[in-house]
Amino acid sequence: MDVQQALGHRPGLRSAPGGSRAQAVVQNLIKGTRMSNGGGAATNTGIDYQQRLAAYFLIQMLLDIETLSGIGLDGVHAITEVSFESSSYVDDMVVKTTTGNLYVQAKRNISMSDSSDSEFMKTVHQFVNQFLQDPSGGHKFVLATSSGSSSKIKQELRKILESIRLNDTGFKDNPLNKSEEDVYTKVKNCISTSYLEITNNNIADTTISDILSKTYVAIADVQQGMPLEGAILTILTSKSRVKPELFFSATISLALSLASARQSINKSGLESKLGNYIGTLTPEKKHAVEQDFFKIEMSPGKISSGREVLLVESFIDGQDFLVVELIRFDDSGSKKVKFHDNLCELLNGSTWNVLSRASTYSGIERYIEERADEFKDKNIGFLPINTEEDIENSPFALAYGDYCEDIRKGNDQPLRCLHCGDSISENGAPLVEIDEIGAEHALGLVHKKCLSPLDRVLGGIKAEVFDEYDYLKDFDYKTWFEFIQTGQAMFGSLEGKLNQIMFMGWNPEGHGEFKGNYCVKINLEDGSSKYVHHRSKVVRETLESATKRADFFNMQFEKARIKGDPSCYTSNNETFSSYSVAIKMKDEDEECIECIDAEAVKYTLAIEKAYDRFTNYYAPLFILLDLETSQPIIIENAIFILNNPLKLKTYLSNWSKAGIELPEYKIEILKTDHEFDLFLSRYLKKGIQIVANPLFDMVLNPLSGLVFRHIDEILEEKAKR
Repeated sequence: MDVQQALGHRPGLRSAPGGSRAQAVVQNLIKGTRMSNGGGAATNTGIDYQQRLAAYFLIQMLLDIETLSGIGLDGVHAITEVSFESSSYVDDMVVKTTTGNLYVQAKRNISMSDSSDSEFMKTVHQFVNQFLQDPSGGHKFVLATSSGSSSKIKQELRKILESIRLNDTGFKDNPLNKSEEDVYTKVKNCISTSYLEITNNNIADTTISDILSKTYVAIADVQQGMPLEGAILTILTSKSRVKPELFFSATISLALSLASARQSINKSGLESKLGNYIGTLTPEKKHAVEQDFFKIEMSPGKISSGREVLLVESFIDGQDFLVVELIRFDDSGSKKVKFHDNLCELLNGSTWNVLSRASTYSGIERYIEERADEFKDKNIGFLPINTEEDIENSPFALAYGDYCEDIRKGNDQPLRCLHCGDSISENGAPLVEIDEIGAEHALGLVHKKCLSPLDRVLGGIKAEVFDEYDYLKDFDYKTWFEFIQTGQAMFGSLEGKLNQIMFMGWNPEGHGEFKGNYCVKINLEDGSSKYVHHRSKVVRETLESATKRADFFNMQFEKARIKGDPSCYTSNNETFSSYSVAIKMKDEDEECIECIDAEAVKYTLAIEKAYDRFTNYYAPLFILLDLETSQPIIIENAIFILNNPLKLKTYLSNWSKAGIELPEYKIEILKTDHEFDLFLSRYLKKGIQIVANPLFDMVLNPLSGLVFRHIDEILEEKAKR
């Protein structure tokens, strides 16, 4: 059966800008913004880091993301402009926000030094100069660096700055160690020297404190392959009309162009350059997102409210089905028919069995085309309205349409299915009105699989990115971005090292339930200190408990020294182990620093802010659920768990080549470590293995992956040996 012939030819829905065309435009943007004298500089790691960080700020501004928690800055920072102008004394960039300016110096790697030609001295000099322009202003001086920088910068200086900002008693109750004293002395020397050079006056101690209270160290791992870059690419996956890597590259190139020309750009200027290739999901912008980026399409361009177009089982001889068109409202504004139990009830009480309901013929046409095999040998009749009246522009239809539009705009979760509540990430998901007896009136998107015969189809979502990443089924991009920025501490430390089968001891007994006032500090041979962590957080406990723990560590340290294999930390990744193990695990640019002793010390908020970089140690992670049962898919008595949604396609391909056949699935995100713990506890008790990021050869022999085992089980096996 020819659907066009049965329904009468009607033009198709307008389509979103083609992906290939959009990508070509963005590629041209990259070419057009790359300065002729900047290409070589962009290969320099320092310049590349600066522009990547600038791109991070630009994307935050474009997407209306009002938090910079991903780089450790608390509070609301709604970015309004990013400036590279030379009028500021801080020459990298000025990030203007609704709560004040961030004067940013970006240094991929930086060491603590007070020598006159050091990068740190030059950075402090710029901060002091800027401070003098507006000493009472509510601005922040931000030294942005990577986790590869010296621990004297990323931990000890951060702790000192937080202590001063909090005005706590940290310096008195928790004295600085030798390394922290050295850092504090050097940063004060840098400030004093810079102040004297600029003003020809000596600086007061209170002014030093004022400058330090406005100074922040932000850990921003925006380098290629690092967690923050992954977070950026993930959120762009859900919002960019082109490949996220391409969009990020375009933004980096734009930042390089702006920096080379010493220019500024605000939100509207950025939208004029990149706005056509991005969408936003803030409450204020969600309607524009639906209409523009996601292309929620309706014909004739607004909610059609004046008619009902139904596909029903035929009540006429010679026809299998009927397409029936009805006027929706009578002269008093009341609806002429009722809907319930997959039936359309007429005024006389008779009913029709409804297969599909829509606001226009296009909706019914699409329904039949998607089920062509079911209808190919069927006779379909057509009963149109017998009127010349413009029913869509009648007063009741127009008023009801505006009412429905307000309801749609008020939906603060536009990418949630109205029926099942799961996230929607499928192209062509229907936009529907729920209007039947016994159901709450609503407008929004539904999954195709959730579509009910009585859902009044108004249009559909059009987002080509969902086609490219169609394997991310029902994936909640927004939630993932929210949690990934300060999560996955453990996986970050294993980046590039998970190339074999490894075992991870899982300890569900957390130390964060009781918030004691003490912690354990481990003093190292170079004069620096570390704090005992559990899942990347400093362990808080009572004085008695902390003292016992410190005594235990001191006993272990002494035994290790006697054996000639002392306990150590690696200098950058902070891996804690014996020297013989640390020397094998450390990166080339790392050192092994011996542990001298441990002591119980007072816990302070400054310690927390300096040493607790991550909110979650494992999470966020995701698993695949069987679409039919909503239970985790189990393969060879194992559940696979993954940490990077953009690599799912690689894993699916590998599993397929290994002979693993997956059922239809959807994605479930384990947002927090608490959810992860509950998940592991439930399935490990059942004897099911949990394996992260598994890869196999073609005969299902495991090649790499992280196998989680209960720590007690590992200790029991070790004791038996």
